[in-house]
Amino acid sequence: MDLLDIFDMSKTFERVMVPGSQTQGHVVTSDELFSNPSDMKKPFKGRDYVRQYQIQEEQEVLQSLQSEQNIQEAAEGPDSSSMYDVEELTSVGAGPNVNDLLHEELTQVYNNYSFVHSAQNSLPIMDYKDKIVSMVETNQVTVIQGATGCGKSTQVPQFILDSCVGNGVHCNIVITQPRRIAAITVAKRVSEERNWPLGTLVGYQVGLNNKTSGDTRLTFCTTGVLLQKFINKRNMNDYTHVIVDEVHERDEDMDFTLLIVRKLLRTNSRGVKVILMSATFNVQRFSEYFSFPVLGKLEPAPIIDLDKSHALKTSFMINIYYLCQMGVLGPLPEIREEEPGITGHGYELAVKLIKEFDGLEQRSEKTEKGAVLVFLPGLYEIEELYSLLHRTALANHLKWWVRPLHSTITTDEQESVFKLPPAGSRKIILSTNIAESSITLPDIVYVIDFCLTKQLICDQNTNFTSLQVCWASKANCTQRAGRSGRVAEGRVYRLVPQFFYDRVLDDEGVPEILRCPLDRLILQAKLFDMGEPKALLALTLDPPDLTNLENSILLLKETGGLLSESHGIPNIYDGDITFMGHIMAKLPVDIRIAKLILLGHIFSVLEECIIMGAAMSLKSVFSSPFQERLAAYNSKLTWADGSCSDCISFLNAYKVWYSNHENGYFQRSVGGEKSWGKRYFIQLKAMKEVDILIQDLTLRLKRLGIAATTGYGRVIWTDLEKPLVLKVVIAGAFYPNYFVRGAQGGQIDEREAVKVLVGRDPYNTVFFKNMPTNQPGELYAKTIKNYLKDCADEMKVSFDGTSKVYVQFGRSHYQEVDERRFHARIPGRVSMAVYKAVKLRQLKIPCILHLLKAEHAAQRAEQLGLCTYKEKPLLGERQQELSSSTLNPNLPTIDVSYIQLLISHIVDPGHFWAHSADTSSSQQQVWLFQKLNEKSDLLKPLTELPQVGKIYAAPYTEYSQTNYYRARVESVSSRKGEGNVIQVFFIDYGNTEAVKLSDLRDFDDETIKDDILEVPAQAFECTLSEIQPSLIHNSQGLWTNEALNEFRRVVQGKVFYGKVYSVVHGVVSLELIRQSLSSSQQVNINHWLIEKGYAQRADESYLSKVNHDLRVLQSGMELETRRVYDDLQSHETGFSKDTYPEPPSQKECRTKVTLRGPNSPLEMKLYNLTQVGMSRVVNIEWNSVNSVLLDTEPQDPHDRLLVAANVGQNPQADRLTLHHTTLMPNLHGLASLVCLIFAPTIELRVNESRTRLIGALCGLGCDKLTGQPVFRDHDMEVAFDTEITIEDLQEVNRLRYWMNIAMYTDEGEDTPDNGPRDVIKCQNKIKNFLFALLKKKRKSKEICAARRPFQWNQLDSRYLLDPSESRVDDRAIFRLHWGVDLEEEDDSHIKEMMQHVKDLHSKAVSSEPLKEVVCKLCQVTIQSTQALRLHLQTAQHKDHEDELAR
Repeated sequence: MDLLDIFDMSKTFERVMVPGSQTQGHVVTSDELFSNPSDMKKPFKGRDYVRQYQIQEEQEVLQSLQSEQNIQEAAEGPDSSSMYDVEELTSVGAGPNVNDLLHEELTQVYNNYSFVHSAQNSLPIMDYKDKIVSMVETNQVTVIQGATGCGKSTQVPQFILDSCVGNGVHCNIVITQPRRIAAITVAKRVSEERNWPLGTLVGYQVGLNNKTSGDTRLTFCTTGVLLQKFINKRNMNDYTHVIVDEVHERDEDMDFTLLIVRKLLRTNSRGVKVILMSATFNVQRFSEYFSFPVLGKLEPAPIIDLDKSHALKTSFMINIYYLCQMGVLGPLPEIREEEPGITGHGYELAVKLIKEFDGLEQRSEKTEKGAVLVFLPGLYEIEELYSLLHRTALANHLKWWVRPLHSTITTDEQESVFKLPPAGSRKIILSTNIAESSITLPDIVYVIDFCLTKQLICDQNTNFTSLQVCWASKANCTQRAGRSGRVAEGRVYRLVPQFFYDRVLDDEGVPEILRCPLDRLILQAKLFDMGEPKALLALTLDPPDLTNLENSILLLKETGGLLSESHGIPNIYDGDITFMGHIMAKLPVDIRIAKLILLGHIFSVLEECIIMGAAMSLKSVFSSPFQERLAAYNSKLTWADGSCSDCISFLNAYKVWYSNHENGYFQRSVGGEKSWGKRYFIQLKAMKEVDILIQDLTLRLKRLGIAATTGYGRVIWTDLEKPLVLKVVIAGAFYPNYFVRGAQGGQIDEREAVKVLVGRDPYNTVFFKNMPTNQPGELYAKTIKNYLKDCADEMKVSFDGTSKVYVQFGRSHYQEVDERRFHARIPGRVSMAVYKAVKLRQLKIPCILHLLKAEHAAQRAEQLGLCTYKEKPLLGERQQELSSSTLNPNLPTIDVSYIQLLISHIVDPGHFWAHSADTSSSQQQVWLFQKLNEKSDLLKPLTELPQVGKIYAAPYTEYSQTNYYRARVESVSSRKGEGNVIQVFFIDYGNTEAVKLSDLRDFDDETIKDDILEVPAQAFECTLSEIQPSLIHNSQGLWTNEALNEFRRVVQGKVFYGKVYSVVHGVVSLELIRQSLSSSQQVNINHWLIEKGYAQRADESYLSKVNHDLRVLQSGMELETRRVYDDLQSHETGFSKDTYPEPPSQKECRTKVTLRGPNSPLEMKLYNLTQVGMSRVVNIEWNSVNSVLLDTEPQDPHDRLLVAANVGQNPQADRLTLHHTTLMPNLHGLASLVCLIFAPTIELRVNESRTRLIGALCGLGCDKLTGQPVFRDHDMEVAFDTEITIEDLQEVNRLRYWMNIAMYTDEGEDTPDNGPRDVIKCQNKIKNFLFALLKKKRKSKEICAARRPFQWNQLDSRYLLDPSESRVDDRAIFRLHWGVDLEEEDDSHIKEMMQHVKDLHSKAVSSEPLKEVVCKLCQVTIQSTQALRLHLQTAQHKDHEDELAR
C-alpha cells in the first residue's frame, strides 16, 4: 500500500496483527485502559470438548476388540501352531510347567488358614451369595446396589475369596473405601468374623500404614492408595479382583479411580474382575460408564439390585417426619433456600426432639433407650450441639452419652461410637456425612437430619475456594435414613418442611470434579501418562468444565508443578511435569504445602517445613475453649514467640511437645502430658496426628531422594537467620497470596490516630463508642476496667463528654516467661494489652454497662466527688494526689537539651534506665541507701499481703551483698511450692525482680517513711532516639545478644551525655554521647550501633516528634507555657488499681447499654496484590496470631507484606478470608524482592525518563500471538518503594539459577541427577545470593504508578537486556528475568532537588504561615509549618537527603 492510500477513503482497510518482538508488542485499546479488571467475567467454556474424546475412545475400544478377534481367528487356522501352547512351554524335558508351580505356590496359602465360619445369616445380602459369585465369575464388571448396612462391604470380598478357595483358584482381592476410618474398621470386622489375625489373609493399607503380608488375599485400602498403585504400575494385574466400594461418593479420587480402572480394564488389564458397589438408588450411570463390547457394540455392565427384594429391606419399618409436622414442640426455625445453615432455634429443636424420645419409649413400654444419630454439616456445628446437649443434660439430670464422629478425630474416639453406652444412658452420635455410608452403626433407632452438608466450592471467576454449607441431596438424605430401623422401628426426623425437601433438594449431590480445583487430578493424569490431562479427564463420569481445567493447569504452572510448554510447544491445556510437580503428586498434602517442603529442602530448612506443612494439613493443634478464647489467643501468641506467623507457631509447639516426649518431661511432671496440653491450649490428639503425618512425609520424601543434608559444608543457619529464611520460604511457597499495607492503600496516619484519641498515645490506648452522654462515665469506669481485666493490670479509664470512652494501659516492667521459654509478644511499640483488648471485640464478648437513671447517676457521682460529663483536667487535684504515691523522677524540662547520666539498668541496647550524674542526685542516692540499710529498726516485716502500687523496701543481692532499696509492688501471685511471690520494681534503678513475701519490708517510722517517700524516684526510663534493631540481624525486630553484650561493654559504669530528643509519658528519648578517651572526638552510641550493623535508622513516634518540635521552639515561649508542657511530658498517672468507685448494682439499674469496641486507630487494612483480589475486603481468620493486625510503625510508609497459606472467599465473592498467615519483617524493599524472586515471569516498569526501575508486573506473562495475559487473575502490579537496581535483578537471577539447578530434571526424568555434594553446593549458593539481596541497605524511593497497570508488553524491545543462557533454561521452573538498559540520571535534577530541600528547611523555620507545600523528594503534601518540621524529621526524608548528599 502506498502511504498516500491512507488518505483515500475509497480504499478498504483491514485490521492485522503486527508480529511481536521479544515483548510481543500489544496495542492496548481504549476500552482496556478504562475498564475495571476486577469486574471482568471470564466466559465459561463448558464441556463441549468432551464429545470428541468419548467418540474416539469408543472407536478405539471396538477396533481393539476387532483386532483381537482377527488375531485369534488367524491363530486358530489349520496350519498355524498355537502361540498359547508355545507360551505355556517354559522349560524343556520332563519337569513340571512353571505356571503350574506358580499357581500351586499361590494357592498353598489357603492350607494355612481355616475357612470354616458361621456367617451372619441375618444380613440381607447372604441370600444373594451364589448370584453374586456367579455374576462376578462370568462378567468383566459387576455393579452391586444395596442399602447401607446390608453387608456389601464385609461379605462380598468373602464370597469371592471362599469361591476361589473352594475351586482351588488363586485370588488377590483389593477393596477400596473412601475414608481411612472405613478401611481400617471394615478390615478389623472381617478379621474378627473369620478369626484371621489382622495382617494375614486380611489386612489394610492406609497411607504408609501397611498392615498386610505375603499371605494377604483381602486388602482393604483407601481409594487414594489404590489410585497411586495403578498410576505407578499402569496396570491392575497384581490383583484378580478390584472392588470399588461406595462409588456413589463422588470425590475427585473416586472419579479418577473409576477412570483409571476403566482405562486399564479396556487396555492391558482385561483379565481383572471389577466390582462396583453403591448404596445409591441410581447406579445405571455406573453400569453404562463401564460398558464393555458385545457383538460390535458397547453393552452396560450387569447390575445386582439388592433393594428389589422385599427380604432385603430393613428388618423394621422406618417412619419419616418433616419439620412441618413438629409444631407441637413449639416455635419452629425458619428455613430459607438461600441461607443453608442451623439457627439457634434449630439446635434447640433437636434437643427438644431427643428429650421427647424418653416419653415416646415410655408410652411404647420400651425398656432400652434407642441410640440417636444426628447428621450435621461440620465440626463447628457438632461442637455447638454438643455444648447445648451437655448443658441440657446437666440442668435436667439426663443420662445422655454424647459421642462426636468426624474424620479428624482419632481412631479411639471413632471406635467409641460402636460401644454400648453406660447402663440407663442414651447414646447420641453427632456426625458429619461420614456416617452416611462409610461406617455401619447397627443400634441406631432415631435419625435427626438437618439435611445439610459441607462442600468445597471453587469460584471459576476468581479461582478462590470456599467451604460452604449447602443443602444435602435427596440421595444423601436417603442414605442417612437407612441408618435407622436395624434393631427396632426406625424414626427419621428431617428438619426441613416436606415441600422444601421435595422441591429444593437435588436428587444427587454435585461431584467434586465439577466444583473443586483439579490441580491434584491433573498431576495424577500427568504421572499416569496415557494422554494429555484434557483428553483423559474428558473421559471421567462427569467431565469438568473446560474453564476449571484451564484454571487448574494455569495454577500448576504458576506454582511450578508444570512447565509452560508441553514438549517444547506452548499449550494452555498441558505442560511438562516438573520435579516439583512429581513431589506435589506424590505427597498427600495440598500442592502449595508440597512446594513449601521442596523449597524448604533447597533453602536448607527441610525439617522445619515438613513440620509446618503437616500441621497446616490437619486439624489445628491449638485449642480455643469457648470460655477461654482470650487466654487461648494469648497462648498462641506465646507459641509464635514474636514471629507473627501461624506457621512458626505450629513449628514451635510441635518442637516443644516432641522434646518433652523425648526427654521424659511428661513422665516426670505432675499431671503429665494431658495437664501440659490443657495448660498451653494444645490438642494432644491433633498433635499426635501431626506427628504421624510428619513421619509419613519424611519417609515418602526419603523414597523420592529428599532428605536433610548432612556432612561437611552443609548450610547451618543461626538461630537469628533461620526465622527470616523460614519466612522467605513461606512467601515463596504461597505466591501469589500476598497482601500489603502500604502507600498504595491501608496506610494509617499516626497523626490522625493521635487526633482520634484526643492526644493520647495510640500505642497503649483503645477506645469505645456508644457511651450515653447524659451519664457520668466515672461511675461505670470500674465495670469497663473489669471487662478489660485480662488485658492488663493497670489502666486508666477516661471520658470527654462525648460518646467515646478511652482506656490507656500502663506499661508493664516485667514479663513472665513460662517453661516454654517463649514470649507473648509482637514486635513494635504497641502494648500487648491493646492487642488483647481488640481481640475481645473480635470474639464478640460484649462490654455491657447497667445504667442508673440519668438524674440518679448524677446525684451518685456528686456524692462520690466524681467529675461529671467533662473529662478531668490532666493535672487535677485527684491526679496530683495519685502522682505523689508513684514518686515520679525528675525529668529533663522542655528547655534542657543535654543531661549527664549514668546507666543503672539495661533492658536492651535501645531501652534502659539511668540516674542523673549530678552531685544532688548522687547525694540523694547515698542518703536513701543509708536510711534503708544502716538502721534495721526502720523496717518491719509485712503482716499481710502488700498493696499493689505501694512503695516498700525490697532486698537485692549484688556481689554476695544483700541490701534494701525502694521498690513499688507490681503484682502479687501464688506459685506452687513457693508461696506468695511479689513482683517489685526498684524505682531508683529500673529493674524488676521477684521476691518472697517474707523478704519484703514496710517502713516502721512514719516520719522517716514520709522523708523517704518525698525523694523522687532516681531512675528514669530512656530510649535511644531514631534507631531500632536491625531486621537483618533479627527478623522479629529484637536486639541480638551480640548487640546487647557489646552495648553493655561500652556503657557499663561510664558517665554519658544525653542529647535529649523528646520526653513523652515519662520516657526520655535521646542520643547517647561519650567523649573518646583516645581523641578529642565524641562517640555517638546511636550512630555507633548503626555502623556496627546492630541497628538501623527509624522514625520517632508522632508524639515524640511533637515534643521535639516544642523543644526546638521553646526559646520563644513564656515561662508558664513551658511549665504546662513540662507537666504534660511527665508520667501518665491514674493507673492505680483502686481509683474507681464500685459501679451501681444491677438491681438498682433499669437500663443497659453495650459499648462498641474496644477499637484501636492503628488497626490495619490489607489489600490483595493480585488483580482478581485487589477490590475485595480482606479478613484474617479469627484464630490466627495475626487476627489482630495493628500498624506498629504507622510513621513508616514502606510496604508491609503479609502472606497467606490459603485464601477463601465468602459465597457472595466480595470478601476474602486468609488462613495460616505470616507477617513478613519490615525490611524495606522486601515485598518487592519476594515478588521478583518467586514470580514465574516479570516485566519491569521504568520511569518516563528510563533512569530507574519503578516496579514490575508479575505473573505468567502473556500469549505470544495475542499479547493477552496468560493468567490475568493472578497478575500482580508491584510498585517499588525502595531502590531496586539492575544489579539487584542480576542477584535475583543468580539466586533463581541455583534454585533451578537444585530442582532440574531432563525430560523423562523423575528426580534430579544431583549427588549429596551437588545439593550442598546449591544450598550454599542459594544462601549466599539470598543474603546478598536481603542485607543490602536500600534507599527509599517515591512510588511511581505504572502508566498502564496490568498491561504486558509496555517496554520497547530495543532496551531489553537478555539474561545469559544456561542449560536449565528450557525446563526451568524459575525463568531468568529480562533486564532493562537504563539511562544515566541528569545532574541538573539532583541540583534542583538539593535547592528544593534547602527551601523546605527555610520554610520550616520561617515565621510566615505556610499554606501548602509538596516535598518533591517524598511526594508528600504538607499543610502547615509544624507538619513540615515533623516531616523533615522522618527517616524517609532523611534517607532521601543523605542520598542527595552522596
